[in-house]
Amino acid sequence: MNEEVKKYLDSGLAESYVLGLTTPEERLVAESLVAKYPEFRAEVEAIEIALEELAVSNSVTPPKHLKAQIRDTLFASEKEANQILPEAKIISLNTDNTNSNQQKYKYLVAASFALLALSFSFNVYFTQELNQVKASLNDLKASRDDFASALNI
Repeated sequence: MNEEVKKYLDSGLAESYVLGLTTPEERLVAESLVAKYPEFRAEVEAIEIALEELAVSNSVTPPKHLKAQIRDTLFASEKEANQILPEAKIISLNTDNTNSNQQKYKYLVAASFALLALSFSFNVYFTQELNQVKASLNDLKASRDDFASALNI
């Protein structure tokens, strides 16, 4: 037997691999060993067969009446559900509330456009007022400069 295979078999990698207890790296190593070495593959298969035999030998056959009991329980709960909810109600989703909500949104959009127009007109008005105030301030500065130059003469 190859020393590398013997080292891995002694480490318990085959058992861990069969039981699904390996890390992803160990799983890759075990899969490569299974593909590369027939001795390792044989050991893995022997472990799998031993675990199957152990499971079969320790299995318990359920009582015969259990299947009927489970079936009766399932069908009884289904019958009870049909008795509790004998008929489904259909509720229409297209009601007058959706139409009234659409009307509300239309009014809100119209009101927002009206407020936008009002805001624009106030901006234009106050911009004109500001320009007039600036013009009169410039006129006052010019007259002050004229008066100051007249006093200096």
